[in-house]
Amino acid sequence: MPLPERLALRRARREWRGTILAAVFLAVPFTALIVVNTVAAAESGSGPASGLTVGTGLVLLPLVIAIVVMIAANALVTTRRDERMLALLRSAGASRGSLFRFVSASGVLSGLAAAVVSVIVGIPVAWLWLGQVTVVSPGPVAGIAVFCLVLGWATSVAAGVVASAVDANRVLRGLPRKTSGQWRTDRIGAVIVLIGIAALALGFAAVFAVRESTLGGTQPSFWAALVGGFVGSALAGFAPMLLIIGLALMMPRLFRMVGTATQRFGLAARLASRDAERSWSRSVSAGAAVLVTTFAIASYISLVSLSSAEAEASHRWELQEGQFAVSLIDLEYANDVFDPRPVGNPDDIVAAVTDAVDTDDVRILQGVQGPYYGAPVEDSEGYSGRQAMRFPEGGLPHPRLAEPNVCDARELDAWRCEPAHHYDSLAFPLRPGTPTIWVGDAADLVHILGGTVDTATLDALASGEALVFDTRYLAADGTVSIDWHGEDFVPENEPGEFLPRGEPLRSVTLDGHLVPLTHPIDYGVFLHEETAAELGLEAQPSRILGTLTAPPEQYNNYDTYAALGAAAGTTADVIVESGPSETEPGWVEGALIIGGGISLAVALIASGLARHEGRHSDRTLATLGASPGIRRRISGWYVLTVVGTASVLGTAAGMLWASATVVSFGSGLLGIPWVELGVLAVGVPVVAAIVARLVPVAKRDAEAAA
Repeated sequence: MPLPERLALRRARREWRGTILAAVFLAVPFTALIVVNTVAAAESGSGPASGLTVGTGLVLLPLVIAIVVMIAANALVTTRRDERMLALLRSAGASRGSLFRFVSASGVLSGLAAAVVSVIVGIPVAWLWLGQVTVVSPGPVAGIAVFCLVLGWATSVAAGVVASAVDANRVLRGLPRKTSGQWRTDRIGAVIVLIGIAALALGFAAVFAVRESTLGGTQPSFWAALVGGFVGSALAGFAPMLLIIGLALMMPRLFRMVGTATQRFGLAARLASRDAERSWSRSVSAGAAVLVTTFAIASYISLVSLSSAEAEASHRWELQEGQFAVSLIDLEYANDVFDPRPVGNPDDIVAAVTDAVDTDDVRILQGVQGPYYGAPVEDSEGYSGRQAMRFPEGGLPHPRLAEPNVCDARELDAWRCEPAHHYDSLAFPLRPGTPTIWVGDAADLVHILGGTVDTATLDALASGEALVFDTRYLAADGTVSIDWHGEDFVPENEPGEFLPRGEPLRSVTLDGHLVPLTHPIDYGVFLHEETAAELGLEAQPSRILGTLTAPPEQYNNYDTYAALGAAAGTTADVIVESGPSETEPGWVEGALIIGGGISLAVALIASGLARHEGRHSDRTLATLGASPGIRRRISGWYVLTVVGTASVLGTAAGMLWASATVVSFGSGLLGIPWVELGVLAVGVPVVAAIVARLVPVAKRDAEAAA
C-alpha cells in the first residue's frame, strides 16, 4: 500500500473517535435515502421510488450540507494539529500531492465507512418498516452509497489543500502562522444577499400573482402562468442559497462588528472577535455549518407553526370537534319535482349508527324544511332553468338576510363576519339536506354546543328568542325575521348568482340572541320547540348528532366515515368533525435538538482548533501576566461570536423564507414560533459558549502554551 494511504489508516486509528463520529453523522441522511428508496420501490415500483428518493434528497440537502461542512471543519482541526508531522514529511521530500492524498484518503475512509453503515442499517430498517423481506434494487442503493463515498472525500478537500500548502520552514522553526486581517469579499457578500432578498420577493410575488388570478375561476395566459409559476418558484427556491452564500461571505465583517460591540466586555471578548475575523478559514467554515443548520431548522419550525396556525384559522367547522352527523333528509323527486322529506325509520338508523361506532351520546335533531332554489339545469341547448321544487300551500320558511346586520353594529371576531361562499351563490345558503332553522329544547342545544352553554343563551331560549349561530340573520337592531316563500321564489331563467324572487307570503319578527362561539358551526337559527309551534313551523327529524368516544385524527377518519355510511345508507350525508390538522408532537422539539446538537458539535470543533492555533498567543499572554483561565474565556467568547452570529442570521433568514412562502399562498403570519426561534438563535449559542468555556484546555495545547 502506498505511503499516503498507510498514513491515512494510521491516522484513522489514532483519531478513531472523530472517524466514527464523522461516519455516523454522514450515514444518517443516506440511511434515510436508502430506507425511502427501498420502501417506495417495494410499494410503488422503481419509477415512483426514484422520484421520491430525489425529493427526499432535496429535503435533506440542508442537513447534508451542514454535516459536510461540520466534518470538513473537523478535518481542518486534525490537519492543523498534525502540522508538524506534515512539515517533517514535506522536509523529507514528500510532494504536495502526496500530502493531499494522505489527508483526502482520511475523508475517503470516513465516506466508505458511512456508505457501509448506510447500506447495512438502511436495508434492514426498510424491511422492518415493510414488515417483510423484499428484493432490493442494487442500482439505486449502489448509487446512494457511491455518492456518500464521494461526499466523504469532499469533506477532506479543504484540509488536503491546507496540508499541501504547509510551510515546513515556519512550522519546524515554531513561528506563528501568518494571518491576514483583510477580507475583501464582504461587499460581494452584501450584494449577493440583496440579490437573494430581491429574488425571494420577486419569486413569491409572481407565485402570489398567479394564485390570485385563478381565484375568480379564470385561468391566466400560458406565458403568464409559465413566468409566474415556474420562474417564480425557481427564483423563490434559488433565493435561500444566495442568502446563505452572501451571509457566509459577509461573516468576517460581521465578526468585526460584533467585536466592536463587545469591546467593553474585556480582553477575552476582544481577542475572540479578532481571532474570528482574522482566522476566516476556520471561522467561516464553522459559521457556515451553523448558518445552514439554523436556516434549515428555522425554516422547518416556522413553516410547521405557520401552517398549523393557518390550518386552524381556515378550517371549515361544521360541528364541534369529535362530533358526527348523519342527515335524515331523503333527497328524492316526485313527478320530476324536487320534494325532500325525512326518512321513515330514524330510530332504526340511530340503532345502526350506535352499533357501528363507539359513541357517548346520540340525539335526533329536529329541523324545518326551507325553500330550495334548485341547481341549474342544462340540456343540449344550454341552460334551461332550475330544478323545480314542491311548495306547500303556506310556503316554506327561511330566516331573512338582515341588512344591516349585527356585524355593522357590534365589534365581533373577524370569522363571524366573513362572507360565506355557497354553491353558485354568495347570498342565499340553501341546502335541502341541511335545514337553516333548527328546533329543540335546552338539552338539544347543550348537545349541539358540545356540553357547555352560558346562562344568558339558555334564558334567551326559554323566553322565546331566536338563537343565532350565523350573524347574517341577526339584524343590527337585534331582531330575526322569518319569511315564508311560495313557488315564485325559484327563478326560471337565472344561471348566475341566485337572488330569490317574489314577495314573502308572510313574515314574523323575533328578538334575537347571538350564541357565543369559539368557531363557526353549521347551524343557522335555533328555536325552542314551543316557540316554533306558536309560529306554525313544522319540525321534522333532520339529523342524527352524536359524540364519538375516541375522535379520529384529521385525515385519518376514513374508517369512521365508512362505518357511518354503511349504517345510515349509501345516500345519507355523513359529517365527521375531526378539527383542524395538527403537527405531530415532538417534531418541532426534535428539530431543535438536532439543530442544537449540530451547532454544539461545530462549536466544540471550532473552539478546539482555535485553542490549538492560539497556543503561541497563550504563551505571550502568560508572559504578560494574564490569568491561566484566559484561553477558556476566549473560547467561550469565540463560540458566542461565531456560533451566535451564524445562529441569528440563519434563524432570521429561515423565518423570512418561511414567512414569504406562507404569505405567497394567501395565508397570514399567524403563529410565528417566537419562543422556539429564540431558543435556536440565542439559547443554543449561549449554551455552546458555556460548554466551550467549561471544557478544559487539551494537555498538548497547554504544554505548548507553557
